[in-house]
Amino acid sequence: MSYISEVKEHLVAKRPTLAERPGLLDLYLALAFAKASASPEEAVHHSWGINAEKHNPGDEDLKWFELLSAEVQEYDKKYATLIDETAQWIVARKRELGLIGAIGGDA
Repeated sequence: MSYISEVKEHLVAKRPTLAERPGLLDLYLALAFAKASASPEEAVHHSWGINAEKHNPGDEDLKWFELLSAEVQEYDKKYATLIDETAQWIVARKRELGLIGAIGGDA
């Protein structure tokens, strides 16, 4: 069993109805990994792993981030940067729309 499957089983055990909604289960799985990750690159790797488990379950990099080579860990940086830039854009857009204040999350 892959580490992705192990965590997925844990989520379904806690909320069995998620088994009937695989798309939502994958999103919650990605959020759980993001919250538990020590770095943005680790979160990117886990998100990739959720997809890889479905489409390429034999991939040799389908393992915990800490077990990857430094080279493979480095590969995730460009995607972490893209996600960070997009998150910054979302915050700026919400600010433009008046959904958050100029500083922090105050409305």
